[in-house]
Amino acid sequence: MNSTIPQPSRLRVFAAGVKKLTLILTLPCILSVSNVLAESKHVSGGAVVVETGSSYDDSDSTRALWVDGNSTSYTGTDITLSGTNTSTSYYDAVAYVSSGSLSLTGGSITANTTGYTGSGKFGILVYGGGNTTLSGVDIVATGDGSGPTAGIGNISSYGHIQVNLNNNILLGDNYSIVVASLTNTGTASTITVTGSNGSLISGSVYAITYGIVEITLTGADTILHGDLINVNTYMNDINLTLGDGASLYGGGVATNLTLNDGAILGYTDGLTVTTSITVGDNITIDFSSLTETGEYTVLDWSSVSSSGDITAAQFTATGDGVEGTFSVANNQLTFNATAVPEPSTWFLIGVGLGALALIRRRSS
Repeated sequence: MNSTIPQPSRLRVFAAGVKKLTLILTLPCILSVSNVLAESKHVSGGAVVVETGSSYDDSDSTRALWVDGNSTSYTGTDITLSGTNTSTSYYDAVAYVSSGSLSLTGGSITANTTGYTGSGKFGILVYGGGNTTLSGVDIVATGDGSGPTAGIGNISSYGHIQVNLNNNILLGDNYSIVVASLTNTGTASTITVTGSNGSLISGSVYAITYGIVEITLTGADTILHGDLINVNTYMNDINLTLGDGASLYGGGVATNLTLNDGAILGYTDGLTVTTSITVGDNITIDFSSLTETGEYTVLDWSSVSSSGDITAAQFTATGDGVEGTFSVANNQLTFNATAVPEPSTWFLIGVGLGALALIRRRSS
């Protein structure tokens, strides 16, 4: 990504004290506990567990939390899960649900991938079936930039991951939301992400065969910073809806795109829409990344059979020192940039953004 985007006004650092204790629950029982400190947790055999304020890591295992069994469930509030596993297997995620159900409210799931040398299979949250719901959970990847392509993955031919963000962070640079089915059953795996009130999704979105990703963002400063990537073309969709003040800073391919009044697109290398597109009024296109004048394709919906009447008047350009005009022809929105910032201006902008980031970090 080569665009400059707003960043959250706070940087959260998660830490939890740990005592050496591994919990393995295999009986069909209901257990409610609070403030459990342990290394890892394995819930299976139909156990129904409810916890508050517990912390787990993967120091004694390949997973911090593992839910296993069709009737097994884990419900947690303000749970802290952390991992530093550098395995090359999708199954060795910080939180892994092979079957059963997982529901978390608040808390965090974090992964440090420093030193990771695998081929991109390290997982933060991986699901194999059933339903997972995360509400207000920070899902964060940290490390030295050598980390994986898979941050959240649904690898089953059934099941659903629902992530509800409210001023939360999802992933980090170089990490991704991945949805795929490993079996050709004709039933799609799904991941649904909703973000509001300044949430930041930082990572690309991948849809592979039999995989569907639904992303709905609303509210000012709610940002998806990453590309939309359809790896195959068979039963895989990426559907994106942006509300007033919400923004996408990235390119790629969207299956269905809805830009409601006041939505924002940060131009990087253009966005293609394959099936349906709906565009409201007062759509802002941020061209802060431009360094040269010329004509740029912002939106391409030429393969959409029916798109309604989309006009250049629905779009407004922004970006320091950027000037130009929009035009719509052949189901494409283009921008003819007649002026862009001088190199010295970019240097000053970079210095200013760096200082702003430092101030925000110190104040958080």
